[in-house]
Amino acid sequence: MENRIIEEMLANGNISEKEAKKIFRKYSKLIHPDITKSNTEEEFIKLKNEYEEAILFIKNPENIKKRFEAFEENFYDLQSLRKKLYQLLNIYLTLGIYSQKIRLKQNLKNRNEKIINTILEIAYRYDNEFGILFKNYNSFYFLPFDQWYEERQLKNAGRLFINGVRSFLEYQKNGNILTMRMAESYFKDARYEYGLKASSEYQKNTLKLIDWFLKELSKNPLIEEFY
Repeated sequence: MENRIIEEMLANGNISEKEAKKIFRKYSKLIHPDITKSNTEEEFIKLKNEYEEAILFIKNPENIKKRFEAFEENFYDLQSLRKKLYQLLNIYLTLGIYSQKIRLKQNLKNRNEKIINTILEIAYRYDNEFGILFKNYNSFYFLPFDQWYEERQLKNAGRLFINGVRSFLEYQKNGNILTMRMAESYFKDARYEYGLKASSEYQKNTLKLIDWFLKELSKNPLIEEFY
């Protein structure tokens, strides 16, 4: 059975109760019903069960050995998911699905939703945290008017973020250090602007998404593997 806390501990090379608690708290902030103000109780209960399973897992050295061996075997599967995710995000940007104008076109609705759902399917398998953040990011068009209007006041921050994602994906293709620095600059500028005015849960979610991309930017680029 999948357990995001165990998988993340293995990926980090830090298998301890302290690390398990740290990961549990990170995901709790994304799905706790009191924070999301939505019906995420079942997701939170599942996370609690995963945390309890992770604690039992830590206390059994034989489990750790077997799971780590399996994790190493699945490394290339993870790289394949990463490649698919980046390719789909490239399509998402190229088609402008992040744009209000494109998302609200009725004749493109089925296409847009299909692409978003496909990205989510891959995202949850590659990194559950990104899956949650990306899903929340794409809920923008279903926000109440007051929250939607508030987000529009941060239009420049949103534009910087999208430019950051574009540069991030370009870096995966060319591996150029200047492209990487450009992506980093866009993300940091967007984080600064959101940080000054972010008040809604949607805006705070975008800040977490920016931090996710900055963390992902520290990995080696795909280059030839991107295509």
